[in-house]
Amino acid sequence: MDPVARTVSTDDGTCQGFDVLVMATGARPRVLDIPGSTLDGVGALRTLADAVALGAASPPGARLVILGGGTIGLEVAASLRAAGVTVTVVERAHRLLARTASETMAAWLRTRHEAQGVVFHLGRTAVEIEGKDRKVSAVLLDDGTRIACDAVLSCVGVEPDTGLAVQAGLLHHGPIKVDSAARVCPGLYAIGDCTSRPVTGHEGNVRLESVPSALEQGRQVIADLCGSAPPPLEVPWFWSDQYAYKLQTAGLVPQGAALVVRTRPGSDRITVAHLTPSGHLLAVEAVGAPGDFLAARQVMGRAGILDPDLLSDPAIPFRAACVGMVAR
Repeated sequence: MDPVARTVSTDDGTCQGFDVLVMATGARPRVLDIPGSTLDGVGALRTLADAVALGAASPPGARLVILGGGTIGLEVAASLRAAGVTVTVVERAHRLLARTASETMAAWLRTRHEAQGVVFHLGRTAVEIEGKDRKVSAVLLDDGTRIACDAVLSCVGVEPDTGLAVQAGLLHHGPIKVDSAARVCPGLYAIGDCTSRPVTGHEGNVRLESVPSALEQGRQVIADLCGSAPPPLEVPWFWSDQYAYKLQTAGLVPQGAALVVRTRPGSDRITVAHLTPSGHLLAVEAVGAPGDFLAARQVMGRAGILDPDLLSDPAIPFRAACVGMVAR
């Protein structure tokens, strides 16, 4: 791509001019760089072909080791455990979902996975993948534990696929920085996992790995091309399906915020609200409580404070607790 000449060249030698270009190159899995990572039966999950290969390597009764206890790793664990695969998850952090969920929600989900038979090794890393006849046979951990397996799935994260932007001289590393119209510069836009973007309630740009964010940026591009006012920034939101549980998150889960937990003993419903010390709502995580999630998206960012006592009572609908927001 030549952003000055406004041309794009393809691998067959074709050169195409453009007036407007949108880069939607997404992200690519981080490379698993340990001995044995190229053995048959070791893979990642990003494309349809990856999913087909994973299914072929993990039939019912097979033993799968997942490297990474983030959202994708847990979703795969739930899906394949339900299909009769023995699943072990290895996570280098001392808890699950360290980047995307609170400790409270991560612990709640962990108990549901363990009830289904998933085994976790937390605070551990894989140092080698062993094989026989070029086929994976075991994973060796840093504490000497050896986990026999038939397949290994690397879920150690993704990185923005910005090779085209780097080649064009638009940046040297990291995601492509865009504004609230998804513009890189006049006539050049970028959307999706390859970007960092403005997010309501946060200073500077943030990289979001989510379908809703990419769709929102697409609307921003259309508005800009049509000469319309940019749409208001949405509250970031995410979801994850694990077994019968749907985790819905509104906002970016912060570290160190005050937590208000809404649940009942033995319930399969839980909501975790994140508040500033003064009571402003920062984020909400909800399982089995779509009303709490939707109400949170609507009130987040408003100038008002919430009463933690009202919010913590599961008998009071989340929306009703928000009605009592006090202006400050």
